[in-house]
Amino acid sequence: MRKHVDEKFDALNKKFDAKFGKLDEKFDALDGKVADIKTDVAVLNARVNLLQWVIAIIGTPFLISIIVLFVQIRLNQRDSVEI
Repeated sequence: MRKHVDEKFDALNKKFDAKFGKLDEKFDALDGKVADIKTDVAVLNARVNLLQWVIAIIGTPFLISIIVLFVQIRLNQRDSVEI
């Protein structure tokens, strides 16, 4: 009886080991994919950051010139009202 129980237990252990081995392989594959996705996200984040800096550097002179233009228009309107 004891031998029969041990054989059944060993058979179940082999089945569990096989199933968990397959799960480990799947988790390892998922970990690899997650690492690739994290790398891609980091690269995209760096590119977006660079794009924001480029837009800020290029856009700042235009923004300043628009502000100066509006100030000149307002000053011109005030001068024309006083005359």
